[in-house]
Amino acid sequence: EDYSVIAPSFQWAQGKTELKMNVKLAHKWDTPATLGCSIDSVEFKPTTVHFEAKCPSTKKKFVLNLNLMGKINPELCEWNEAAVGRVILSM
Repeated sequence: EDYSVIAPSFQWAQGKTELKMNVKLAHKWDTPATLGCSIDSVEFKPTTVHFEAKCPSTKKKFVLNLNLMGKINPELCEWNEAAVGRVILSM
């Protein structure tokens, strides 16, 4: 299947011990999110984060590969689906 690969838009906030990212399944923050998507993978590594979601109805695939400035503990990281078309990553 041919999917258009798109980098999702995101916002992030950082404290002394925590980093939160709000990922939106859209190419720009101020456009509506793509609906009908499923999260394929979220992978936390000490210095990288990989996120992937597929949207069969629109043939879009959102892929985010981030190199982090510091190290995270992958065992303490989690993610949750939030409002429609959004995912929260907690590191």
